[in-house]
Parts: sequence; structure tokens; C-alpha cells
Amino acid sequence: PEIHTFCHGISECGIEAMEIRFRWTPYAGHLRERGFNGVEFAGCAHCFARDLRVIDSDNAVIVWRSAFVSVHGVRVGLSAPRGAYDCHHAFNVSYSQDVAVTNFAIEDGMVCGHDLSSYAWNNAVVFANGTGTQINLDSHGLLPFATLWSNIHLGNGAPGLGCRA
Repeated sequence: PEIHTFCHGISECGIEAMEIRFRWTPYAGHLRERGFNGVEFAGCAHCFARDLRVIDSDNAVIVWRSAFVSVHGVRVGLSAPRGAYDCHHAFNVSYSQDVAVTNFAIEDGMVCGHDLSSYAWNNAVVFANGTGTQINLDSHGLLPFATLWSNIHLGNGAPGLGCRA
């Protein structure tokens, strides 16, 4: 066996109590986004996002290659419908461990390609206490492990599980 040191980039930082609003544009389409991304944690540890509202984004919150991240009280919305889909990801967690996304809302009837996405070798990711009108729970691929989906109001439940994109 080998023992490896926990190696991270940014540590012990966060963003809170603000609105991030992008200029309204039609949604460009799956994997054609313009890069209107709200918050991204990449290579981080012990970080947080809380009490945010993200409006008209392509991806609202992304956690990538990170650990011990808390996303709490984030609301994702839009100023007007952006097309067949309104965004790519509302919340995306990839290549990460020990991440909690809690007390969230996907507002205004938003339809994303992937609302709540756990992807690519995740471990111990929690999505809890959230609401929306058409939430999908997306275990997208590459073996995400131990994702907990708890107390999430799916709205009308279409499609529920899987991705739309």
C-alpha cells in the first residue's frame, strides 16, 4: 500500500450573501455555452458558497476536483426563459469528495440539462433539502459513489432520474 499526502490548491475560503446576475441571452445549447458560470470551486478544500442567488447562468455552481466543500442556501433562477433549456448545470459536482449541497432552490420553472449532477469518481456527495419545478437527479457517469439525495422536492418529477441533455 501507498500513503499519499492530501494536496489541494485554495483552502479555507468562500463566497456569501450576494447575487450573481448575467446578461440575458438565449441558451446556446449543450456544450456550446458562452461561459456564464456563477461559482466554481476547482482544486479547493474546506471552502463554501452560501446565501447566493445566481441568475441567467450557463452553469450556476460547479465543484470540481475539490474536497470538504459546503454549498448552502443557493438559489438559481432566470429573468426570462432562455429556450428549450435554461442552463447546462444548476449544481455540478465532479471528481470530488465530501461535498454538501443543501437548502437550495432551482426557481422560476428553470429547466437545465442537468439540475443536480454527481459525476466522475465522486465520493460522499450530499444533495439535501432542495426544491424546484422539474428537478432531475443525475448520476451522470464515471462511477460516482455514495451520493445521497435527501428531502428534495422534484416538482412534477419529469424526468426525475437521469439527464435531459
